[in-house]
Amino acid sequence: MKPPISYRREIPLFYEKTEAEYRKDPYERYDESVVKQSVLHLADEVWGEYPVRAVFDFAESHSLNLSGQNIVELGCGVGRWIGTLAQSYPKANCWGIDYSYQMLRRAREFWIEGKEILMDLTRRGFEKRLLVKGHQLPNLQLGLAKAENLPFANDSQDLILNSFLLDRLEEP
Repeated sequence: MKPPISYRREIPLFYEKTEAEYRKDPYERYDESVVKQSVLHLADEVWGEYPVRAVFDFAESHSLNLSGQNIVELGCGVGRWIGTLAQSYPKANCWGIDYSYQMLRRAREFWIEGKEILMDLTRRGFEKRLLVKGHQLPNLQLGLAKAENLPFANDSQDLILNSFLLDRLEEP
């Protein structure tokens, strides 16, 4: 595995985004993107279930036993899919890779540090604020990288997943 170029709040950066790239990236706007993605992907209580569960179910029906495997999710966002896999397969080595530092920061807070996340949904038309309990998953790591230039050695990962990413890549 390539060493990180640097770290930002314990998140390894395998790609050094320029200031212009940070400004251009809509997922770096904390309130607009991170809050929306957190509510969608981490606050099942709001929806009665996880609203993107069909993606998990489809992938799960096609996967083998992932215990002890190396698993990477590209475009992990706030970490729901890779966090769920890390929970389900505690002997797997799981990595969440994303291009947005702010999304990775929320994923780290929730899935690795185990912080409770307060989601104030009142500005978004909901009636209440919601406190969602985080997890502490020792088999999950996160890093900032471009999907086109991953920090892993060739053939070192057993499963590479993504959802909702291909349309965002310049050259998928």
